[in-house]
Amino acid sequence: MIWFAEGDRNTSFFHNHVNGKRKKLQLKRIKSGSGVCIEDQEQLATTAVEFYQKQFTNEGDASEFSLLNNVPSMVTMDQNLELSRLPTIEEVRAEVFELSGDSASGPDGFNVLFYQTCWDVIGADIHNMVLHFYGGAALPKSITYTNLVLLPKKPRVETFSDLRPISLSNFTNKVLSRVLHDRLESLLPSLISPNQSEFIKGRSIFENILLTQEIVTDIRLSGKPANVVIKLDMAKAYDRVSWKYLLHVLRKMGFSEHFINMVWSLISNNWYSVLVNGKSSRFFKSTRGVKQGDPLSPALFILSAEVLSKSLNKLFEDRSFVGFGMPKWSDPLNHLAYADDTIIFASAYLPSLSKIMAVLGNYEKISGQMINKDKSSYYMHSKVANGLFQAVGAITGFARVLDPTNNILEHLHKIFARFFWSTKEEGRSRHWASWQNLFLPTEEGGLGFRSLHDVSRALFAKLWWRFRTTKSLWSNFTWNKYCKKELPTMVHFRKGSHVWRQMLNAREEVEHEIEVAELRQGEIWDVQLLDQTFNEEVSEHIRLNMHYEGNEGYWDRPYWMPTPSGKFSVSSAWQILRHRADPNKEFKLMWIKGLPFKISFFLWRLWRQKIATDDMWRRKGQMVMSRCWCCQQPQEESIQHIFVTSPTTSTVWNFFMGAAGITVPLIQLKQVIRHWWYAQCCPKLKPLFQAVPAIITWELWKRRNAGKHGSSVSINRVIHEINRTLHQLARLPFHDWYKCNTDGASKGNPGPSSLGFCVRDDEGDMVYTRAVDMGVTTNVVAEAKAILQGLEYCVEHDLHPLILETDSLVMKKVIEGEWDPPWNDVYIKGSSWEGSELTRSQKGTVSKPGLCLAKPA
Repeated sequence: MIWFAEGDRNTSFFHNHVNGKRKKLQLKRIKSGSGVCIEDQEQLATTAVEFYQKQFTNEGDASEFSLLNNVPSMVTMDQNLELSRLPTIEEVRAEVFELSGDSASGPDGFNVLFYQTCWDVIGADIHNMVLHFYGGAALPKSITYTNLVLLPKKPRVETFSDLRPISLSNFTNKVLSRVLHDRLESLLPSLISPNQSEFIKGRSIFENILLTQEIVTDIRLSGKPANVVIKLDMAKAYDRVSWKYLLHVLRKMGFSEHFINMVWSLISNNWYSVLVNGKSSRFFKSTRGVKQGDPLSPALFILSAEVLSKSLNKLFEDRSFVGFGMPKWSDPLNHLAYADDTIIFASAYLPSLSKIMAVLGNYEKISGQMINKDKSSYYMHSKVANGLFQAVGAITGFARVLDPTNNILEHLHKIFARFFWSTKEEGRSRHWASWQNLFLPTEEGGLGFRSLHDVSRALFAKLWWRFRTTKSLWSNFTWNKYCKKELPTMVHFRKGSHVWRQMLNAREEVEHEIEVAELRQGEIWDVQLLDQTFNEEVSEHIRLNMHYEGNEGYWDRPYWMPTPSGKFSVSSAWQILRHRADPNKEFKLMWIKGLPFKISFFLWRLWRQKIATDDMWRRKGQMVMSRCWCCQQPQEESIQHIFVTSPTTSTVWNFFMGAAGITVPLIQLKQVIRHWWYAQCCPKLKPLFQAVPAIITWELWKRRNAGKHGSSVSINRVIHEINRTLHQLARLPFHDWYKCNTDGASKGNPGPSSLGFCVRDDEGDMVYTRAVDMGVTTNVVAEAKAILQGLEYCVEHDLHPLILETDSLVMKKVIEGEWDPPWNDVYIKGSSWEGSELTRSQKGTVSKPGLCLAKPA
């Protein structure tokens, strides 16, 4: 909640948060491979280089690749021609602009935003570079050298194994990889077995997870031998890929030598420098592995892992092999994969289990991969004999995993509530409102949070939608398991997994929102879809008696009716399934666009009498010595006294009611607030009238707290703070206008500098924000660059008419022509302000609290 209130402000909290995050990423000490604790920074860097150089160094290639005989040639000549076709400049430009402009730069310091901004100048050169690469030109070290940034895998880092090396490549290298990847992406569905669900367009990782759940649900039903589920974890999977093996796989699949040579150029000339606490170390060359963070790496990895998938599937051709006890109607299935994570479904028949382990061993030898036996595990039903557990453990070398825990959602809700209401990191704190009451939208009396139970139901609705509308291993398995004899719209729950039960519960709420657009295939009815959608009599009647006259260009497809596009969205399902309460206009009036959350939230608590005043403590049975901290009179503290009836409070209310022409007796707080909400005024002032009660009560509460803790705040100061907040709130853009707030700062002037700007629409909603470190410069140059970057963004994205706001009086005077630029700031003197879009904008200055993006951390 502190982040909610102060996270985007130039406060000590913001700087502490940023500095704290940086400290977490710093390496102060680490254990070497011999167990010695290293603290010296130079020795840390040397040890890091030694560790990762060893990790990226090949330990020797295999000489025998018989396992690749299981991989057929699948890439056609036409597909190879498309992969090798010279890219057009439009294709290269599209790749550049699809990448995130805010992504980190490589060793050369040029990030994506630079290439996007300067494309008109450098676009032709980038295109020529890509053409030379496709023509067979070797890549120089200046393109392929890479920084390795080390990100912690867990809160407490002890060894380098606890860090994940992410490659920060030069952007030019990423462009080459991205062009290759996007062409390769369309081939992956036909090259990769359906067992693999990650990094393939049209496949979903959660479907393989659900399919695993369905299979494991029946783990005890197959009789003898017992079933075994094995979870494999590959150690440093990306970093250990053998290049020789990868090239063999690509050739075996049928890729052309031209394509393979381009892949080889990208992976074989990598020079790494490890960043330790922001400082780069000496470079070293890798001899194995694919870079984490490179666009092409995921595709190359799953292509290399396809050998394991094909080899495991090949076991079904061995008549002596006994696999997992699957239903007779099931497709042959003995494993599922999610990138480098693999689930194997096996039996406890030890000879067959040994064959699986033999395949895994051969795969390790030729691919360079290594199974992490400490993190790999197996699962069997608890009623299996203990001796069999030991035998399976002896063959696999893995540990047994126990049953997972339940009631996860309720546990998460408790964590959320404890975090939301807590004012300190440790210890108990009072929860002033039930967490269940906060899950409602604001107009229904809540805070707009979403119950995880409601979200879960919406996600199960998504599963039902995918089950009804897509074809995959999971949907086919589930259909055959539960709906082979009944329509999915008619089937009742008899037995099955928890997921299936919840899907049927969601069906009752969402099935009526699904409509089928067409039931035809070509010029005839789709008989299978008719039978799936209707009962036998209706289906037969349609086939025999109804002639469909539709547009032949359309195919059968379902529509999700709650969305205009007809595409399913979890948000629309949540709206249908969520818990509801009666809307109340007054709850909606508490939340004002542009007003900080903390102020509206305080009014919400005050309205519900959920604040820590003495009378509220007494209602909860606590004995407290009460006195008023807001005035000098010997009064007991109560909500009515603090916010309505005390002399000091009356002064504040009367000051603003007199200015607004509102007359109301100061007796009941809610009555006073309602008079402000429903007062007659012009539409432009309505948001301000709506906000006044929230701001007044907030400032009165701050004054009360200051008095209780030994400080004093005058009535004039309270009125000033209320006016200041109203002034800031009133400065939202005019209707259909945009507002750009800019700021720049230098620590030392000159010194380390940064800039930032944000753009908002006429409702105060954020359109775009940017913050940039600039190196060493002056305050005025930082302010000028912030203004120019903000204007350039707005012009590029047609965000006008525009209001520009800056807190720099110097730049305001320079732009308006009242002052000449400082003679020593060449950057400002060289900038043409008159030629910019600013001449069509409203110019102004704003107070400091409105500009908090660019103060150096």
